[in-house]
Amino acid sequence: MQAIEARFAAEVLEMILSGPGRDDDVSRRLRAYGVPSDEPLAVLALAGADVSLDDIADAVGTLFAAHGIPVFTAAGSRDVVAVSPWPGTAEELARFAAELSGDIARRTAAPRIVIGVGDLAAAASSLREPLVRAREVCQALRAQPGPDTATFADIATHRMLLGLLDARVLERFTDQVLGALRAHDARAHTELEHTLRVFLANDGQWGVTATALHVHVNTLRNRMARITELTGRDVHRLADTVDLFLALAAGAQPG
Repeated sequence: MQAIEARFAAEVLEMILSGPGRDDDVSRRLRAYGVPSDEPLAVLALAGADVSLDDIADAVGTLFAAHGIPVFTAAGSRDVVAVSPWPGTAEELARFAAELSGDIARRTAAPRIVIGVGDLAAAASSLREPLVRAREVCQALRAQPGPDTATFADIATHRMLLGLLDARVLERFTDQVLGALRAHDARAHTELEHTLRVFLANDGQWGVTATALHVHVNTLRNRMARITELTGRDVHRLADTVDLFLALAAGAQPG
């Protein structure tokens, strides 16, 4: 039964992310959870350290029920999504999320629960963008110390912008920038993409990157020169570096 419910919930998320073509299906599925499809809806994305997503989802259901609020929850690979009716303001939702974070942490004994708060959706047909934003905020919060809850307006990163684009657009962009590089790695059994990732992760510091890769700096320079040949992008130019960075990030975006 749990497996069936989890699959049912995952299908709802896929329908929301697929766009307006599945609006009727999304509305029908949400109503099955007691969530009206034609009223303002709140979207939250939750995650935590040292706690399972299933435990977070269970706590969300229990706490929303305690407030008399119907809720749809779905545990993904990195977060739990919650969709519920919300007649109040966005500011009231942010305060509720802050309280919810602490309540879930206490209930699950988790050291920290982070919650990304999406914009209020006017109806079920408008859920995609708030969902994407909430999930991106959640992952941004996980990656850094600071507040446990935030909205898109509080934290804006390139990952959020990428998350709003169609997966096929991101795939084409990544392939255009990195396709030749990846083909070379596969054909020659090299690790140029990994080298590029480490180089950018270390802010382009040659010595630090060479140490992290356990190679000589001259070896690293030769690899970077080959990367330039294959991609047509030179890490000494800011615009080219941005292209490479975004292509790597786009390729890592969840579907």
